[in-house]
Amino acid sequence: MSSLWAVVAGSFCKPTATFDFTGSLSAPFYLFTAAFGAICAAVVLLTGYSSAASLLASLAMIGILWPLAGPARSAYGLASALLIVVMHRENIARLRAGTENKLPLFGRGGG
Repeated sequence: MSSLWAVVAGSFCKPTATFDFTGSLSAPFYLFTAAFGAICAAVVLLTGYSSAASLLASLAMIGILWPLAGPARSAYGLASALLIVVMHRENIARLRAGTENKLPLFGRGGG
């Protein structure tokens, strides 16, 4: 399990090591982060499912990352999105079956 957490932690650290977020790239990075947060918030508010929010936002970020970072660096975004989908496969099965827990604020919360 500790190696899984190392991968997750590395996925948060890698963008700062890969991209130079100073000067002309700092604004796109913050726009990217704001877009990710906005997509997550919108999906949670519309559905009440945090798992759906992280899945949809991570997949949408591939399209947002491409024009900001180019195709070579977007490969990192694709790899991250695929990792998120793989890690959420149980959640995807529960979403499809209609048994996934919503956030407590939205009813039928898990907990």
